[in-house]
Amino acid sequence: MPKSKRSKVVALTKVKKDATGHKQKIQNKLNECVQKYDNIYVFSHENMTTIPFREIQAQWSDSRFFLGKNKVMQIVLGKDSDSEQLDNLHYLTEQIKGDCGLLFTNKTYEEVKNFFDSYGCEEFAKAGHVANETIILQKDSDVFNTFAHTMDVYLRKLGVDVILQNGILNLQSNFVLCQEGKPINTEQAKLLKLLGYKIAQFKIELKCCYHKPSTTFKKLN
Repeated sequence: MPKSKRSKVVALTKVKKDATGHKQKIQNKLNECVQKYDNIYVFSHENMTTIPFREIQAQWSDSRFFLGKNKVMQIVLGKDSDSEQLDNLHYLTEQIKGDCGLLFTNKTYEEVKNFFDSYGCEEFAKAGHVANETIILQKDSDVFNTFAHTMDVYLRKLGVDVILQNGILNLQSNFVLCQEGKPINTEQAKLLKLLGYKIAQFKIELKCCYHKPSTTFKKLN
C-alpha cells in the first residue's frame, strides 16, 4: 500500500476565506477517503438533479461521491508532483474541471464502468439544452384545457398565444416547444416542464481513474 507523500493538513490559502469551516470539513473528508478507498474516479455530469443522484448514492452506499468545490479538491489531492498526496495523483487532479465530481470506491473497474455505461435518467431540460427532437403544439389542441383559467396571463408571458373562452384556455396558433438541434430558451424550458416533457437525460460519464495500490492513472475517454 503506497504511503502518503505529505501531511494531511492542507492550508487552503488559494481559496476564499472559509468563515463557516465548510471547506475544512470537505478537506478532512477527502483526506479520509484517500486513505480508505483504493480507486478514485473523476466524472462529468449532464442535467443532474438531486433526486436521481441521491438514488445513485444510496445504491453506492459503500462508496463516496464529492461534487463541486473543484479548487478545494485540487488543492487537497495535490496539483503537481510536489504537492500530490500519492504518486501520480496529480494527473487525476488535472481532470477536475467544469461540471464534475469525484467517486471514491473499492469496487472493481468493471463494476464501475458497467454501472455508469448503462445508467441514464430522463430529466426536464434546462435553458441552453440542445433539443434532440421537435415538439410543436398545434392550434386548437386541448393541451391547456385542463389548466386553471388563472394560468392565461402566465402562459402569455411565456409567449403562448392562448385566450380564455368559457373558462377554458384555448391555443390560438401553433407553438414550437422545442426544435431539434437548437438550444431551448428559458421560456421553453418552463413550458416543457409545465407540460411534463422530459427531453434531457441525466448522465454520468467517467473521465479518468486512479488506482492507489499501483499508483497508476488512466484516462477513460
